Amino acid sequence: MQIPKSASTLQAMLVLAALGAAPAAAQDPTAQARALFNQGVACVARHDWACAEQRFRAALELRDAPAVRYNLASAVYEQGRFPEASSLTRQVLADPEAPAAIHQHATELRETLGEEGALARVVVTGAPEDAELRVDGYAVRREDWAEVAVAPGERVFALFSGERQLSEIRVTAEAGRPLSVALTVVATPEQAAASGGGGGGGGIDFDALLVDPLFWGIVGGSVALVIVVIVIVAVATSGDGGTFEGDFQPGVLRW
Repeated sequence: MQIPKSASTLQAMLVLAALGAAPAAAQDPTAQARALFNQGVACVARHDWACAEQRFRAALELRDAPAVRYNLASAVYEQGRFPEASSLTRQVLADPEAPAAIHQHATELRETLGEEGALARVVVTGAPEDAELRVDGYAVRREDWAEVAVAPGERVFALFSGERQLSEIRVTAEAGRPLSVALTVVATPEQAAASGGGGGGGGIDFDALLVDPLFWGIVGGSVALVIVVIVIVAVATSGDGGTFEGDFQPGVLRW
């Protein structure tokens, strides 16, 4: 859904910015975080999303609060970084301490991400336990692999073990159309021999893949399905997918 920009929202931002920062002499982390938060609000009023992100991120490091996390999600969304915006939004929605108003705005942002972008369900098999999924360079929490929001255009899904890249796939996402991405890591012949024939976790378990509910959960509708089988190799990465210009206006700016 499109969230309309309103004069009242901008007025609220300007009022908060006018409150200014807490006295620096206090040296209190919460006061410092609130000062950074207010600076971020002022950046939002100017639509300076990079500035807003920097201030909100710094505030969040000092004081974890639902309003700060939500505003950071809005700032990174405006810069086209849907995976991180999605993760931050899910954290707000999972926070039992989040006020009802912030919870509602986070719900609206989540809906916007799904409508303006694509929701990808990622299934990973044959990867080591420490495997890390990165989408457009952003490390996605394992608990969020079932639903990763991505902006329209070419997107990069990659698996890493530490700093070693295991696999990479580039897919084209379309607004409002879900994706199902399966990443299966296959052991090299040398690794298979070292493990006694490859019967361990590095092999391909197609039976497990085909019955995985996350894999088939959205197959049958208007779905872009990508199945990837890749040997563990180092793959060079290049470029990014550009910036998606969104128009979601942060609606919660009180903390």
